[in-house]
Amino acid sequence: MKTGLNGSQLSAAQLAGHLTVTQLPSAGKRNINYKAEEIDHLRALCEQTKPITHVAGKWKLPIYAVEQFASKNVLEHSDEPILAATHALPRIRQDSIESLSTHLLNARSRSDKPTGARSLSLTIRMHGGAEKPWASAFEALLRKDIPWWIDGANIDVSTILVLPENIREFSVRDIERDRIDALNRQLISKRDASEILNATPAQFQRIDKEQTLSFTRVSKADLTAKTIILALAKDYICSAEIDERLRGVGRKIEWIGRLKDLDRRSLGWPREETIRRLEIG
Repeated sequence: MKTGLNGSQLSAAQLAGHLTVTQLPSAGKRNINYKAEEIDHLRALCEQTKPITHVAGKWKLPIYAVEQFASKNVLEHSDEPILAATHALPRIRQDSIESLSTHLLNARSRSDKPTGARSLSLTIRMHGGAEKPWASAFEALLRKDIPWWIDGANIDVSTILVLPENIREFSVRDIERDRIDALNRQLISKRDASEILNATPAQFQRIDKEQTLSFTRVSKADLTAKTIILALAKDYICSAEIDERLRGVGRKIEWIGRLKDLDRRSLGWPREETIRRLEIG
């Protein structure tokens, strides 16, 4: 009876009291048989849910964004104790993933997209300095608070188009609520770290070298301390965020010259002084 889980995961479920086993000796080895009904139940739970990493990949989101969705019921995560024992990361109910896709399709604007519309994945960069307000953004899309469009056949944050001025209008309270309510993890992936810092993979390599970041290998992923990444994001602002913030208020200026005497690093420029000089607060 296959579940798609390895022996260590089944053993963890058994040790946590979720599986009942009988041990049968065979040719000097220990064969473990689990109760069929319990294995069937575990298999069904695995089939009805998707790992949070799968959902992040589907929507081209950082993992922490899906955690925001789960904490604010944009998506429903499974609270089954046996899945918590067998899987290191939360799992999202498949039916809630399908429901979100359906509701988004029904909420999109039917009018022609305006010239200034840009992908949500780019526009949301204007909210730098910490995790971005992904949950608030999707709630606004679902409620039709702002007009938005889909560019192409698939829906993800690169094909969802919005007007920069509308994304800029998220309140500070909503942004902070997203950051506080998210399921809290102490370690984050390189991809999430790059997204928080608004850095490309090449830029993040330079940041890693400059800051000598420390990584821990967990389930084939290199993880680093979230607190360190958040501290860096709070102190520095990169060009991608500056460009989006200026675009969000309809301004076009040659801004690099105004920062030429500031200490520029791989992360960008000192945040507070940059915001003051460019008047993008």
